[in-house]
Amino acid sequence: MKNQSKIRHERMRGTPLSESMPDPCVFLTLESMEAFLERKRVMGKTESTIKNYRAVLTLLRKYLPEDGRIIQDTLKDWKDCLIEHEYAIDTINRCLSVANNMVEFLGHREFQVIQYERKERSRDVLTRNEYLRMLQTARKLNAERTYFLIKCFANMDLPLQESSKLTVEALKSGNLTVLWGTKEKKVWIPVNLRQELLAYAERHGIVRGSIFVTKRGKPMRRSQISGDICRLCSAAKVAERKGNPQGLKGLYDKTMKSIYSDMDNLIHYAYEQMLEREQTVLYTWSE
Repeated sequence: MKNQSKIRHERMRGTPLSESMPDPCVFLTLESMEAFLERKRVMGKTESTIKNYRAVLTLLRKYLPEDGRIIQDTLKDWKDCLIEHEYAIDTINRCLSVANNMVEFLGHREFQVIQYERKERSRDVLTRNEYLRMLQTARKLNAERTYFLIKCFANMDLPLQESSKLTVEALKSGNLTVLWGTKEKKVWIPVNLRQELLAYAERHGIVRGSIFVTKRGKPMRRSQISGDICRLCSAAKVAERKGNPQGLKGLYDKTMKSIYSDMDNLIHYAYEQMLEREQTVLYTWSE
């Protein structure tokens, strides 16, 4: 009972639960959040500033797992999520500043993340040829897992932070539900990719749960996924700033935008054809 009481006390303060967690972590709980806000109030921050801090931390809590756990790459991943959702640069930096203050308050400055620079917004776009070259390189190097990671991010609307939800069960159903910000979204899995991934799972004895796992069978962390893909870039002669999960997601977005544009043109063309057929029946007003 004494140890359990100690663990509950440590969780309230946000200190690592070393007894059950192999990696350093802290918990952003309501108690630790209120303690942080009270500290800022004592330091002389205005109620308007406190209100802004609370709004940012509430947004961060919605992004975190249910228990509010923060690990080494959490704020970096949150930053990427804010970028993907096209928040304004000043808003992103304000969120990161508050989050950095929070993890410092919890005693883990090493969890802090650098501010978002404006030049990061103008990333080079990965081309289709570069994507295919990455796949070819993965096959040559017999990097099967990396091959399918590349395929998934280039062919699905899959956020990096939700990659663990790509499970055997999701493949069998044909879709998965992911969290975009605070909203849920259903992601369709292309049929060919589903078949390939199910065959991959069978070859590696994965019968349930996440498709992409470590040697110990645990879902890959986001930093591990990015590292796997980026390590391939040199051999594929693709710049790392382009050959990463965000770059692959950018290629997917660009491809889908082009397809929807073509669909719009086809719809307008079909509509014009319909009007022309009607006109041959009605004739023109002058006739």
